[in-house]
Amino acid sequence: MRTFDRSAADALAFDHLDHRDGWDIAEICYRFEGFNGFGYRTHGIHSPYLWAGCQHYKAGKYVADHHFDPSAVSQQLGSAVILKRMIERNLVALKATTA
Repeated sequence: MRTFDRSAADALAFDHLDHRDGWDIAEICYRFEGFNGFGYRTHGIHSPYLWAGCQHYKAGKYVADHHFDPSAVSQQLGSAVILKRMIERNLVALKATTA
């Protein structure tokens, strides 16, 4: 197993998320955002950690611990944006949800 794979598995085990039967998209996004923090919600913007690189995010970023800059723009792709592309390329499959 590669170092990245081991690190990812360790992170899931540390948070007791390694024995799940499946994940839906809402829970995945919630967990992704939780890894980075929910502080963007208090500023009324969608977290760049999830949404940078798509229409759901324009600007606003923590540039240091506890220092939010409303004009800073994240240069990294958001994890939800990356996940969407992985789904499109059939690199991951999510469990079906029922309403």
